[in-house]
Amino acid sequence: MSETLTLRASESCVISRNAVNAHYSAPAKTTLDYQEILVSELDLSVAAGYEFCKILNGEVTCYVYDGKRGSSGAIYGLCVGYADRKSIDLANLTYANCDAHWDYDEIETDADLPCAGSCAVDDYDADRIVHNFLILVNDFRSGISAEIASASATTARKPALKLVVDETATVGLSIRSCAPTSGFVDRAQPAVFAWDARPNGSCITPVVQESGFFRWREGSSGQIHTVAAFEDSSVTIPAGTFPAGEIQWQIQLTANSGEVTTSPWYTITTADATPTAVPRSPISAVLDGGEDNTFVWDHVISTGTAQTAFDLQARISGTWTTIQSGTGSATSTVIPAGTLSTTADAWRVRTYNADSVVSAWSDAVSIIVVAAPATPGVTVISQGPRPEIRWATTGQQGYEIGLGDYASGLIYGAAQSWHCPIWLADGSYIVRVRVINSYGLWSEWGSAPVTVTHTEGDAITLTVEATHTARLAWRTSGAYDRFVVYRNGAVVAVTKDTVYEDPCSIGPVTYQIRGIYESSDDYGLSPEVAVTVAADTLMLCELDSGAWLRLELSDAQHRTFEESLQRQTAQIYLAGRAYPVVEISEHSSRSVSVTWATNDPALCAACDALPGKRVCVKTPGGRMVTGILDAISRTGGEFYTVYAATVWQIAEEVIVVDP
Repeated sequence: MSETLTLRASESCVISRNAVNAHYSAPAKTTLDYQEILVSELDLSVAAGYEFCKILNGEVTCYVYDGKRGSSGAIYGLCVGYADRKSIDLANLTYANCDAHWDYDEIETDADLPCAGSCAVDDYDADRIVHNFLILVNDFRSGISAEIASASATTARKPALKLVVDETATVGLSIRSCAPTSGFVDRAQPAVFAWDARPNGSCITPVVQESGFFRWREGSSGQIHTVAAFEDSSVTIPAGTFPAGEIQWQIQLTANSGEVTTSPWYTITTADATPTAVPRSPISAVLDGGEDNTFVWDHVISTGTAQTAFDLQARISGTWTTIQSGTGSATSTVIPAGTLSTTADAWRVRTYNADSVVSAWSDAVSIIVVAAPATPGVTVISQGPRPEIRWATTGQQGYEIGLGDYASGLIYGAAQSWHCPIWLADGSYIVRVRVINSYGLWSEWGSAPVTVTHTEGDAITLTVEATHTARLAWRTSGAYDRFVVYRNGAVVAVTKDTVYEDPCSIGPVTYQIRGIYESSDDYGLSPEVAVTVAADTLMLCELDSGAWLRLELSDAQHRTFEESLQRQTAQIYLAGRAYPVVEISEHSSRSVSVTWATNDPALCAACDALPGKRVCVKTPGGRMVTGILDAISRTGGEFYTVYAATVWQIAEEVIVVDP
């Protein structure tokens, strides 16, 4: 059902570029020109009960009286201003206010409109006129002499807006521009849901949102949760409100007209995507395992959420080992010094999303770790006179052991157990172990305490006969399995016999015999016996056979023996120095050169067989050398053959006391 409403002006004024505004209730304005505008404010009180009825059509009526009766005048156009009604002060309104701040939307009218006429606004949005509360009659023709209805004129003569409304149609709100309507929402962060509410038609009173509710549910059939929105156009849902999975939401708004509008359900997801971890640094880099090292990666995820946790592994000795795990969004971490050994050759990482779903392990990235081996952990297996130990470490290429006065020196190999090669006196000791890796770096010393005790075996009586060799003999009532022969405290032989001849001693020496058992490290020890070994002439022993050659003759009246001593050095020339610096090696060389003569065919044959043999040479002056006789020179004569040879000292053979 439609109804026609007439909204008349409650106030009006005429404004000009050059004159202060003149209200038409003053003496009648009789002359209008194109510079002047009629401004009117509507009286909406007549529309009570029809505030929210939908406007179907509208017509503006404005009466202008021509001072020259019988002639015609015309209204050139109608305009509507976009001003905030609260800011309008008709008593002080100027032309400049209109020109500077109002937007005019002109509508053409008939060229020869009667002096008392009207202008249709069928194609004009009457809602714009009503809600701005202004009727503007603009640009009267120049030179027209006219009179506008004054305040004292009849009500029917005032400028008016006629509206046709539908009493059965109430204007409400249209919900648009909702966001987000799909996709992912991070439930770990505050989530903003927004919308735009506009009137769904025109009416006299502006339609606005009076209250509203944000509604959400799990899936399409879950329990509906409601959050009040009032006059807002958005709502912020706190972090942690939504569960993981599919969420549906909608907006339900109530307008000041009483109409309720509900949007469709929109579907979003709060389930985070599965991430991908990508290593960034270090890649194919050389790391110092003795320093802190920083590892960096990317947490790649389509939803853009932050990482919540990570695991980082290194491949150590071929086995993937977790070296650090952590929580939080940081995509880098510091691996402390000492964590990575030289057996670590790669690393990888995995990350967790907001739902604690872990990614696959990243591709393995190679690294090279240069680091000292880990300090060995030392365990004592037995604490007898010859302690036995073992240790654990990684990257070992060799080791060194110290125990009391004993030092093993560098022993190459991967063995991680050791049986002391010497017998220790009873007492308390500290055994120390360190290892070296393929980069030549030593670990710190690992250590453990050792307490040595033993049960003394039966007595051993030793006698020594000294000539150019030392001949040892001993007797005992003990049931020893073997005997260890010591010269000046060093092991020179292990034997089951009770006699031994030592070919490689010279000068004052001390001998001692230790009786040992197969079943334990207990022992018996003879007293020390001191003797002096001396050669009265040049003596040479072919050590493999034990045969001695007595080389008494010489082609010289006064035979001499030449001895050479040498220490290895290296000269290095450095920039800025005129002379070299010298590095002195720990290695030495020593040789003894001898000559002899013989006319004995058997002795000549024996001498001719010496090259390439291991020999011991002793001089009457108390010099001795043990080495390989690699060359010999022979000069034949009428009465004898003269020989000359040089023997270079070699390291003494290491005697193994264990069978």
